[in-house]
Amino acid sequence: MLGGCVSHRTVMLMPRDSGKIYTGTMEGANGMGTMSVTIEGVTFTGPVVVTQSNETFGFYQSFGAGGLRSGFVAGQSGSAYLKALLASPDGRGLRCDLIGSGGGKGSAICVDDKGRVFDAIITPK
Repeated sequence: MLGGCVSHRTVMLMPRDSGKIYTGTMEGANGMGTMSVTIEGVTFTGPVVVTQSNETFGFYQSFGAGGLRSGFVAGQSGSAYLKALLASPDGRGLRCDLIGSGGGKGSAICVDDKGRVFDAIITPK
């Protein structure tokens, strides 16, 4: 979700105790970024980072009519796991565990300081 290029995502959260939807944004690149969500008029903002991924890479060599060729291959299939630690100006916190896949889509579980749980989805802007 936060690959090599700068990405802009929409975040939508729904608490498990109501059907209200809260919105926000997530922006970043190279495995780091910022997430911001407004819940009941209070904006929570903070860092989001990739903590683990299933991306793979490797080196190759091939022999042929043109001689020896070497190179590098990287794959971005799989999932990326992210963590966000958001705070409001009045000192409240919102912690999110996110999982993303190719195309900038993902989901999350967020919990605030009072134990209120939110399900979230992340989509390209």
